[in-house]
Amino acid sequence: MADADGEGGVGNRPAPGPQDFVTYAEELGRWVLYGYSGLREALSDVEMRSLFHRHRQTRSKPVTATRAVTMTSLDQAWTSFVHRWNTEGVTRFIPSLERREAEHRARSVSALAKRIHDIGYDTDRDCCYMHYVMGCA
Repeated sequence: MADADGEGGVGNRPAPGPQDFVTYAEELGRWVLYGYSGLREALSDVEMRSLFHRHRQTRSKPVTATRAVTMTSLDQAWTSFVHRWNTEGVTRFIPSLERREAEHRARSVSALAKRIHDIGYDTDRDCCYMHYVMGCA
């Protein structure tokens, strides 16, 4: 029986094969860290890396591999960044990043700890409260 478009019904379409499905993990693992093949309207290499680092910092996430952060997770973070960049474009991405950075500075616990630390040293104290609590350097 034909549908409203005059096309054949579901029975006329081939059954989807395994190649037709992309898992979430496969989607996030699409590009390696700093791979520019998927970027549309990319800026220079230095600017894109800087934007990625700023993007990660607003989430208090590292940008290098550590014991807790693997290269796979950084590849996934880069892929997510590429998707967001391609969706929003430069004209929307950068202002939204700047807004998020301002919110992060205003509400982040780590940013608050840094401000307490800086205020302590700006008033010529030998150490700050955060030094006793967290052992700041």
